Amino acid sequence: MTSWPNHPLAMLTELYVEALLVDEDAADQVWEAWDTGEIDDQVAWLAWWLITSGNLANSLLRLDR
Repeated sequence: MTSWPNHPLAMLTELYVEALLVDEDAADQVWEAWDTGEIDDQVAWLAWWLITSGNLANSLLRLDR
């Protein structure tokens, strides 16, 4: 049996929380689609990763100013 810190859902949950901090509305839209089965784990992971990556890119652009 997989322990919780190494469980695949633990990684999804962590990424969801990070995405919430960046864009709550977008993260929740992905959650709703994932929770209802419209998208699978991999698509949800990619969507939340894109949300958090967009924030990283914006932060790096601000450093140049």
